[in-house]
Amino acid sequence: MSSKAVPLAYDMDVVSSRAKRDDGAMTVNGGAYPAELFPKQTRPRRVKFQLGSAADGKITSLLHMAKPSNCQPEISPRPSAGGGGRRYNKPDSNWRDRAIFQRPDWTGYIGQWDNRLWNNPAQKQDFEPNQPPIGLVPGFIKRTPVAWFATHHNTPQRDAYYNYSYLFELTYDLPAGTKSLTLPDNSKIRVFAVSMASEPNATPSAAPLYDTLADHQPSGAPIIPQAGKKFDQAIAVTLIAPLYHRPGDLHYTLDGSDPTANSPAFDQPFMAEDTVKVAVAQIDENGNVGSIVRASSRYMTLPRHGGQCAGRKKSELTWSGFLQAA
Repeated sequence: MSSKAVPLAYDMDVVSSRAKRDDGAMTVNGGAYPAELFPKQTRPRRVKFQLGSAADGKITSLLHMAKPSNCQPEISPRPSAGGGGRRYNKPDSNWRDRAIFQRPDWTGYIGQWDNRLWNNPAQKQDFEPNQPPIGLVPGFIKRTPVAWFATHHNTPQRDAYYNYSYLFELTYDLPAGTKSLTLPDNSKIRVFAVSMASEPNATPSAAPLYDTLADHQPSGAPIIPQAGKKFDQAIAVTLIAPLYHRPGDLHYTLDGSDPTANSPAFDQPFMAEDTVKVAVAQIDENGNVGSIVRASSRYMTLPRHGGQCAGRKKSELTWSGFLQAA
């Protein structure tokens, strides 16, 4: 394999040192790569990437559009990102189609197993739960190759330990004769290095070589345990969330209307002492509404019996099953 670094006209400083924490920033809050760990070059998959200087006052990344020339059959931009994972088009006049790539976060986790959530408002590191978990978040793996990482990133106040920072490698196979590559002109993307490489075609694996956790996805519907049962007195209605859930993401109504993010969030059982039509749905932080589950109850009237008054309401709740799952 042979590779050659392409010079870039850097225009942003995104690295800071402990001696000068406000020197550079990736985010508006001052988060930055740690200068003490930032490398001069890396060689993922034997492709050499030459990075900018991490010294105070030096610029290390490219924000605005650039057009490297003299491309070989393969060119590998190495970007990072300042926000959530997104998909972007990478246009180039030499391409008949636009290339699509996934832009990962520059910090945070790139993977984890299913994560239990606990009632720990103080965020204690040595927290020992004595209550059941209040939520379960599905595991995930971000599959974009990592070219380099550090165990923390810098903030204007301190080292953010265990808040990892990353550089990712993205590779594009270019058509023969390509002379230029237009990089995305997007404020959410930072390009740190571009290299041209010529290598033999790699044999792709028949399947991922690790667990992708692709089946760990929010699914299922809430459960109303009282549905389909009869009770002879007022009862406390309980709503059970699907396997994957977060605190406060179950919303319900008592008039049968569709729940919205503005509907009451279920946090404890409530008493059903009258005719009610319960509708419940899981609504995520982006406002996406899951399956709507419905059940209803009604009071029944007793006939005249002995010396009792006719027409007295009997405290019997008859719950229907799932009337609708939308």
